[in-house]
Amino acid sequence: MAKNQLDPDLRGYLETNKDILTVIEKQVSIDDVGALSAQSEGPILFENIKEHPGFRLCDMLVKHRWSQARALGVAEEDYLPTLAQRLRKPP
Repeated sequence: MAKNQLDPDLRGYLETNKDILTVIEKQVSIDDVGALSAQSEGPILFENIKEHPGFRLCDMLVKHRWSQARALGVAEEDYLPTLAQRLRKPP
């Protein structure tokens, strides 16, 4: 999928944006996730949460305007007009 297309789900978004995704594979305590996420400039995926074996956690998916544009499937310069248009539409 091209980076300017809207992904239908979170898995698709993570796959499309793997070039900016930071994956943490080592075991991390849930108590440390917030601080580690705050240090990330882009999306971050924790693969091994100590207190929750078998679960993964992602954060910071849309921290910056460029990542918000990617999430909407539009170029950065089209982000605000697209967001305004979509917010005016009913669900």
